[in-house]
Amino acid sequence: MTSKALRFLTVSSILAAFSLSLASSADAQTIRGILMESGSDRRIQLGEMVLVGEGGDTIDVTYSDDNGGFELTSDEPGDFIVLADALGYGAMAAGIFELGPGAEMTIQYRMDPFALPIEDLVVEFNRPITQHSLVRNGFVARFNRGLGHFITPHMIEESPAFRTEDLFRNIVGVSVQSPGFGSDQVRLRTIGGALCDPLIYIDGVRSMSGTTGMTLGNLVPFNQISGIEIYRRPSEIPLEYGMGGTTFCGIIIVWTK
Repeated sequence: MTSKALRFLTVSSILAAFSLSLASSADAQTIRGILMESGSDRRIQLGEMVLVGEGGDTIDVTYSDDNGGFELTSDEPGDFIVLADALGYGAMAAGIFELGPGAEMTIQYRMDPFALPIEDLVVEFNRPITQHSLVRNGFVARFNRGLGHFITPHMIEESPAFRTEDLFRNIVGVSVQSPGFGSDQVRLRTIGGALCDPLIYIDGVRSMSGTTGMTLGNLVPFNQISGIEIYRRPSEIPLEYGMGGTTFCGIIIVWTK
């Protein structure tokens, strides 16, 4: 086979693969929507959204972003039910949604506070709904208190950051400094304006980074972070984390995926 013919076959193979990829993407069935509270304009964040097929199989799982938005997709057309679960709202179901080849649908999913559980539906589909880890560990409940500064999964996804320390830039009361070697250091600013080293918790467990000299980037790589909590004042600190040490400097809690 000549080199010219070989090049032609190689290019043809690439074009064929690219065409198949485009066709597959175009044929995907999509349900987009906003998760909201019934009777109000409140958008629900970190709600778990599950796309279930007519056979009871889980097709896709996602979580509503900071604006309550979500997107679920299926590679195959069919009839679907959308399950939703969010802190303080219980679990609910909506559907059946019929999606043909390449179909797209936009819905407004409204949840009633403290809705009744759907045990019958869970038994039918043989799939208990598992809460998002940030719901189980109390992140969402503390976020809803309105105290402290939170970096949510959606904020991390939309951030231009490449490193853990970059997530802390441009936050009031937080300083990212370069000690002149290795990774940058994340420090908090006290009420008086001085910089200090906060206590660090990773997945709820206090880290001894202050004694080892390790930075946040060393402790938790950027691609492993699910959410972050920052507390600069004693009045903001959740009771379960208290105030360790003789000098208060605030705490940073990092949750991993």
